[in-house]
Amino acid sequence: MIKYPCGMIEDLIPLYIEGDVSDEIKEIVEKHLKDCKNCSDLAAEYSNDKLKLTGVEEDLPQANTFKKSKKKFKMWGLITVAVAMLQPLL
Repeated sequence: MIKYPCGMIEDLIPLYIEGDVSDEIKEIVEKHLKDCKNCSDLAAEYSNDKLKLTGVEEDLPQANTFKKSKKKFKMWGLITVAVAMLQPLL
């Protein structure tokens, strides 16, 4: 049996937990976790629901922030052009 280094398995554990690995990688990680207590403990720690990030969405900008800024910029541009065109008339 091929022994994979713990460093490589440690890098794969988050992807393994999320289910974002191929069946072949999944099998490699599972075999390693059976034989390696350190990596097994790390996988258990990563799987702990208490470690999941909560409230991250609150810090993210709104999806339409750029559109709002673009709309404001366009409005101010139109106002500036209108004032510049009316300047000779005043």
